Amino acid sequence: MPSWTEDPTDEFVKHSLFDDQTVLIAIVDNTPIALVVDEQTVVGRLTGENITAVAIGISDNNIVQIDHASATDNDYAKFTAAGLEGRSFAEVLAI
Repeated sequence: MPSWTEDPTDEFVKHSLFDDQTVLIAIVDNTPIALVVDEQTVVGRLTGENITAVAIGISDNNIVQIDHASATDNDYAKFTAAGLEGRSFAEVLAI
């Protein structure tokens, strides 16, 4: 657990390190860096990778977004430009 002291010689994080939509991360112990999180991204850690901003989309290493208000259990998934939408068995047969 971090311990807090009031020793002025301790290292600290400068407020000038941050822009808006920024979080502080550390990939190596005691080396904080700023990570800007753009729109349509989330902070995450893909398997075998470091902490990063992970895009939402349908490309490799993206987090998939559901693009259908009524996607339900047992639906089949259809990729769209904006993510996945649910298709019933009857809709799949009709294609």
